Amino acid sequence: MTGMLIKWECWLSNCLPNENFADRLKRSQSMDRVLQQFLTANQTHHLWQSDDTVVVAVSTGVDSMTLLHLFLNLPNQQRPSLVVAHVNHQLRKQSDVEEAFLRDYCKQLNVPLVVAHWLSKDHPDTGIEAAARRFRYDFFEQVMTEYHATLLATAHQEDETAETGLMRLIEGRSMTEPLGIAWKRSFGKGDLIRPLLGISKTSIRDYARRQNLQTFEDETNTQLTTKRNRLRHQILPLLTKENPSFKHDFANNLNDQVAVNTYLQQQASLALVDIGHSVDALLRHPMPTLLLLRQAFSERVTDGMTASIELTAWHNAVDALMSAKSEFNVDLGAGWQLCRRYDEFTFKRYANNPQKNASQQQPVRETMVTLNKWTAVTETCQVGLFDASQVVTMRPDFLSVHLHVDASELPLLIRQAKATDQLALKNGQHQSVRRVLINQKVPLEDRPHQLIVTTVNNEPLWLVGRRVAVTKSDHQLVEICVRLRQGVEHE
Repeated sequence: MTGMLIKWECWLSNCLPNENFADRLKRSQSMDRVLQQFLTANQTHHLWQSDDTVVVAVSTGVDSMTLLHLFLNLPNQQRPSLVVAHVNHQLRKQSDVEEAFLRDYCKQLNVPLVVAHWLSKDHPDTGIEAAARRFRYDFFEQVMTEYHATLLATAHQEDETAETGLMRLIEGRSMTEPLGIAWKRSFGKGDLIRPLLGISKTSIRDYARRQNLQTFEDETNTQLTTKRNRLRHQILPLLTKENPSFKHDFANNLNDQVAVNTYLQQQASLALVDIGHSVDALLRHPMPTLLLLRQAFSERVTDGMTASIELTAWHNAVDALMSAKSEFNVDLGAGWQLCRRYDEFTFKRYANNPQKNASQQQPVRETMVTLNKWTAVTETCQVGLFDASQVVTMRPDFLSVHLHVDASELPLLIRQAKATDQLALKNGQHQSVRRVLINQKVPLEDRPHQLIVTTVNNEPLWLVGRRVAVTKSDHQLVEICVRLRQGVEHE
């Protein structure tokens, strides 16, 4: 192996100046093919540089031992600083044997090793696979911080890309979101890289055999209790029987899908600049509405991160936008709603109960408003009723009107408006509060908090901030002021 490395370093650095290109090419062909693929992956996807510190996640399985061996045997000018991170999950008797082996292996090679133990008492009764993954990646992030590492390298390989793609298709993932595994993504304060994604499991096993690597096989990988194992051992063999290169072809297609989606997202992002929040512009645009809607959600709500929203929810949202309804909320799941208010669409986050969320504002009980004084209705609402001859210092957050009232109509009342309340018009007709709010395009969630001022006999006088009822009285002119702090604003 040492001789091979010396030749490789000479090839890269041109340390044999008298050697012609044909000789160098012939000599390079003797290099291990997997090592060539490993180097090519770095050149293509810009995974690491020699001045990086890389935390290598090693389980002692064939994939991760191969990953570590490849890093250790890189040419000097391309080899980053390495730190090995290992988790003893304490789920199998073999775990302690694997840990002891890796400690000895890293000691012999003078590679830093950090080990974490997931204590049995911390194992949950259910969801142990997901809990183990969380523990691992939290630990890896801690190691990165401790060693000031810029990268975490894991040993995901080509077969796992195919498995993951199938799993996500079976789960109903959209073709407009990534189905495969990314070569590189943000993680912690650095990036997570997967340099083996272009190398098949068979090639990795062959490499480990050629290099006489000692590895450990996790017997749970053959058990059919997990979805991935069922795909790996039952479904993928059938697909490979139909097409021997299925896993390789499918993995490449998934990589192409990422490139296509990246382009579509860029185009959707440009389109959204013109669309803004307009429902009409969204539906008229030639790009698929679902794609535009998902991109808007990604950019405006989750800052590029993906929320766990099922494809069915997005289809329901599109169907709702195309319906004749001018106002609605559609639950997307994961704590989000799509809201339409006439020609405007927005996304809104709600707490555990979206129905409860709509009524969080403090309700206003029917309150008597006495002449020439301020009355506190709630912590956020004050009402003042004054004779028009008095001087009232107005503030920007005041809503006020002048009203003619008879003495028999005093004191006035303020309460939350009912949809059926009727305001008198000039022509002797009446208009309901519901119709006023619809005509003024007041959002649905604001309507339950609309205030109304009435006579002592509950005759509506003023739909606060919206409309004044026509009255026949000319007895006394009063000024009523409503001050709203926080809460719903009335236009």
